Amino acid sequence: MIDKKFNMIREYCISNANSTVVKKYARYFTEGYDAYGLTREIYETERDRLLKLWEEEMTINDYILLGNRLVGTGKYEEASFAIGFLAANKDKLTARHFEQIGNWLEKDIINWGHTDALSGLVLVE
Repeated sequence: MIDKKFNMIREYCISNANSTVVKKYARYFTEGYDAYGLTREIYETERDRLLKLWEEEMTINDYILLGNRLVGTGKYEEASFAIGFLAANKDKLTARHFEQIGNWLEKDIINWGHTDALSGLVLVE
């Protein structure tokens, strides 16, 4: 199930890639920016669509597992989906989940944008 959802997100990112958007934002990420170039609107629309589509089948544990795959790729938008899914379900997070999210910060989250998003949308109320 997680592999299928991961592939769905990746295919969406590839089919909506925009090199002009990548060039526009790359200058803000001196630590590196490996992105597809989705606009904010395209990303948010798909994130919201997937949350609605999966609301009956995905648990917070499933989102953590999917997030592990997504943040591990190094692709900006894939990690953004992981963070967005957690932000939408943050009321379900437990201490154990925060330990797993901490692993993302230790090894996979490498830019200030995701660090800020994770901190502001998920870790802080």
